[in-house]
Amino acid sequence: TWRMKRTPYHLTPGLWLLLFDVHVPFHEPKAVEAAIKYGQDQKVTGILFPGDLQDCASVSFWASARRRDFDKELEIFIDFLDFIEKEFPEQEKVWLPGNHEYRLPRYYQSKAPELIGVPLQAFDTVLALEQRKITRLEYNQIVMAGKLPILHGHEFKISTVVNPARGLFLKTKSWAMCGHCHTTSEHTDKNIQGTLLTTWSVGCLCDLSPDYSPYGNRWNWGFALVNVEKNGDFTVSNRRILPNGVVA
Repeated sequence: TWRMKRTPYHLTPGLWLLLFDVHVPFHEPKAVEAAIKYGQDQKVTGILFPGDLQDCASVSFWASARRRDFDKELEIFIDFLDFIEKEFPEQEKVWLPGNHEYRLPRYYQSKAPELIGVPLQAFDTVLALEQRKITRLEYNQIVMAGKLPILHGHEFKISTVVNPARGLFLKTKSWAMCGHCHTTSEHTDKNIQGTLLTTWSVGCLCDLSPDYSPYGNRWNWGFALVNVEKNGDFTVSNRRILPNGVVA
């Protein structure tokens, strides 16, 4: 069978800093620095990048007014990884790819499907992920922070009519956290057994006015802290970053 069995990745117990939707090289330095400074002050033990850390705009299907220069984009991304390594030299680091990272394998699938495995393996070597001790997960893999499932958010269409967190609850019927919508929100509901279930969507750390959505979106900067206990219990702090760079 070609059926793929998806195995969740379990974060080790400790305090994790979650940086969703950085979209390097379209990241916002003010927001990134605010999130990192907050994580350092809280003495986090791990960093999780739950999707769209890398934008891969140069190999996107969508046309762009910006020049397509994947080498330059990759150079900036490596500089960013160097920066993270310098700021968090001892912390565990986990990278869950999102839909923007998937632009690269999709590019190979359409241009040279016979070679898809070779350049993708080489790509991890170019980024020196093993030397940096960054664990790169599989596409569409669920991350478990104790009993809390964490996804990027593109895995299913989330309704944002009320807010993304409510849309996430309607899909998961569980505690859950996602990014992808670039919006900070929270929704709490109760199941038939009386268990309170809360879902969270987390803000982004990228340009809030990109070429494809320059006006009228509901995006905001933000990040999250998740404390994972050994028994699987967890606590969440879902933070916004104000336009002046202050964490709220």
